[in-house]
Amino acid sequence: MDNLGRESESQEFKKSMAEMDEGLKSLVSMLNKNGIASVYFGVEDNGNVIGLDIGKNTLKDITDKIYERIEPRIIAKIDILNASDGRKYIHVRAKGTERPYTYKDEVFVRSGESNRKAPMSEIRNMILSSGDNLIETSSLQTDLSFSELVSILREKGMDVSDDDRLRKSLDILN
Repeated sequence: MDNLGRESESQEFKKSMAEMDEGLKSLVSMLNKNGIASVYFGVEDNGNVIGLDIGKNTLKDITDKIYERIEPRIIAKIDILNASDGRKYIHVRAKGTERPYTYKDEVFVRSGESNRKAPMSEIRNMILSSGDNLIETSSLQTDLSFSELVSILREKGMDVSDDDRLRKSLDILN
């Protein structure tokens, strides 16, 4: 019997498709923790592949539930795998950096082999660390003159020899 190892902060095992909700919650938890997630269906908690009966709509059902229940949207790779004894099982994996991800409008995070609801402080940290969020701050130099700007740009190695063109591109000259 094939064995896939142990569950971890980036890998989860589910025995059957009846555990899809828990499996997708795990997917979100792992994305929020590590940015990478891997869920296997048809595998016992100890890693033994027991296989599943995979119907003609099984993969579509997984895709639909991911689309309906996870925000922001992710693109998961879903594969049917064959164990050495011919048993079929499903591998769902995803990567993401747009934290926090939600499952049914709730934020979960992976802790060891478990999922837990994320506290507000952790959600704030996810938002701040996602890197693509703009935070409005006050300017430290509120009285920067045009000549000071030109001086700073020259220090940075930028060609600012044409003052009128620069003023037009900055929309400070008509």
